[in-house]
Amino acid sequence: MHDLLSITAERVQNVVRKSGSIPLSHLESTINVSYNLLFLAIDRLSAERKIQIRRKDRDYIIFSPGDMIEEK
Repeated sequence: MHDLLSITAERVQNVVRKSGSIPLSHLESTINVSYNLLFLAIDRLSAERKIQIRRKDRDYIIFSPGDMIEEK
């Protein structure tokens, strides 16, 4: 059986895969879990190189490694 962190990481990865890229502020409202659990899931996926994170203005953009995001 999957633990809560694995389930959350899978949900994050599915949202990122479907949307291409998503601001962290939107991801927080999309996935209804605690901030701590969300950040742990993002950290795990980033360490496994399944997602990437970039700072953009006052937010962070989360995207799949193959996707390019526009830099301003």
